[in-house]
Amino acid sequence: MRRMLIVLIGIILCVGCATTQPLDTKPSPFTHGNVQLTIKKGITSQNDILENFGPPNIATIDSEGNEVWTYQI
Repeated sequence: MRRMLIVLIGIILCVGCATTQPLDTKPSPFTHGNVQLTIKKGITSQNDILENFGPPNIATIDSEGNEVWTYQI
């Protein structure tokens, strides 16, 4: 009985330390700071955006005829 209690406490302690996030995930490139460092109005090209962030989830045209890329996390 005592041995089973020790094993149960050990399991509870191990589970309490387990992470809920997979270890192989990369941090998102869409942090506020990273976007500000990467994108400079009039300087950053579409190619630069594609290299740093990948293709957009949504591409639309606004009322002024500008292409707008939307990224969703």
